[in-house]
Amino acid sequence: PGVDTLSHNVCAGYSYKSGTSMATPHVAGAVALIVAANPGLEHDDIKALLEETAVDLGEPGKDTTSGTGRVDAYEAVLLSGSRDGRIAVKEQAVR
Repeated sequence: PGVDTLSHNVCAGYSYKSGTSMATPHVAGAVALIVAANPGLEHDDIKALLEETAVDLGEPGKDTTSGTGRVDAYEAVLLSGSRDGRIAVKEQAVR
């Protein structure tokens, strides 16, 4: 989770806060950038991109302290496109 993240304090300027509520906006912003770069990605693809590109913190691998690690939006967006620089869009199933 986010640790000591500077955030707006209701009617009192700013303060440092910690927890998943501080990490969530960063992940949501990264997801918005990924979807903007490749709107055809499924939610499982986006989760995989975030986990593959996260900067591991603390104990190696996913853990209960820092999860998969710190989100790296830049690397996730880069990886969301195909190797040749084109954006790959999945076709939707026709029912």
